[in-house]
Amino acid sequence: MFLFSGISFAQEEEREDDLGDVSDAFQEHFFEGLKQSAIENHERAIAAFSKCLEENPNNAIVQYEIGKAYLKTEEYSLAQSSLEKAIELDDKNVWYLDSLYEAYDKTNQDDKAIEILKKLSVFHPDYKLDLVKYYFNKTRFDQALSLMDELDEETGINSDRDLLRKLIYQRSGYSESKIAFYKKRISQQPANEDHYLQIIYEYSNQNDVINAKAIAQQLLKENPNSEKVHLGLYKFYLEDNEKELAYNSLKTVLKSQSIEEPSKRKLLNDYLRFLRNSEPNPAQIEELAAIIKDSANNSRLTRIITDYYTSIGDLNKAVEVQTSAGVDMNDFNSVRSYLIALSQAKEHEKVIVTATEALELYPSQPLLYMLNGVALNSKNLPDKAIESLEIGLEYIIDDPILESDFYYQMAQSYKIKQNESKHKEFLLKAKQTLENAN
Repeated sequence: MFLFSGISFAQEEEREDDLGDVSDAFQEHFFEGLKQSAIENHERAIAAFSKCLEENPNNAIVQYEIGKAYLKTEEYSLAQSSLEKAIELDDKNVWYLDSLYEAYDKTNQDDKAIEILKKLSVFHPDYKLDLVKYYFNKTRFDQALSLMDELDEETGINSDRDLLRKLIYQRSGYSESKIAFYKKRISQQPANEDHYLQIIYEYSNQNDVINAKAIAQQLLKENPNSEKVHLGLYKFYLEDNEKELAYNSLKTVLKSQSIEEPSKRKLLNDYLRFLRNSEPNPAQIEELAAIIKDSANNSRLTRIITDYYTSIGDLNKAVEVQTSAGVDMNDFNSVRSYLIALSQAKEHEKVIVTATEALELYPSQPLLYMLNGVALNSKNLPDKAIESLEIGLEYIIDDPILESDFYYQMAQSYKIKQNESKHKEFLLKAKQTLENAN
């Protein structure tokens, strides 16, 4: 608190010194303007500073203060006029330039804003980074990259700038520039695997498998324990029909603590598609399921294995994998996948128990009521099935196929109850719902 009080006092003294030889009335209006600005009464501040200008329109600090107040009231053209006048009177003042930059920026005067940032960058290198960001926001990527190269030479490598550079490469499509930059970075930081991965990714986008694989091998030589390199090696091995090496790379990825789950899901899905189109290897799938079971936050990966077994008709295995891994009740898709597998495997009692628990968490999901209704009908509990199905119908929105399925299940419930008229009524409803949808 003492520190800030000192700064505030020093700033007031500085302002008073900058005022020059002025009248008592001028000083009174000036400090009234400062007071009103401090309590964010900007219109009153403008009125007070305007009285100062009546006496001395060429006072730079007053022009600056009134310009700042206009910025706060979003009267940008008036702010610009006052701040430009302040800079005419004192073109070396950082605060005047900074506020004028804001006025130009707010009114999308890009070229003028850039010129101000260039002037400001002479005073402090942070303004150069602001200029880089400004170029980036205006999609002037060539200028942003050139300025970042300057900053790298002047101040060294910076992780924030590198992140911004990545974004520029993503949006600009400067493929050759990106490859050249990261090759340079490899020579500077050979242990940083991200530099290699950026080049691998870019070569892969160009379908340049030879060069991509060469960079991957270079990374593996530099860091034999690299896990992320297998994201690229997996694909190269598979394309070269080196199935065992591809499978080993996939296992490395799935076991990794440093690779994010979306990348794991992508590779796992890709490998399972490959197996569907070639000779399935049951032992491999079981091993992958075991690896996934032991990993943290595995519900989505488990669902991929479960869906694979369901797609090839091995419903018992699908249920076994999901049961072994456990169901994440906080992940609706995991619950959905598990219930569908249970239903297809005719594990009706487990469906009823799990669906009942799930409905407490997801009371507006119609599919849960449907699966519960099917299981209750299968256990010869038609009244409970009808109750579940009637509630679920209320939550269906623009889904005639699901609505038709509900009516069909209700028809089955009434058939169990030997109510032939209701049975026929709901069969007709199911048919009409589908016909109207078409």
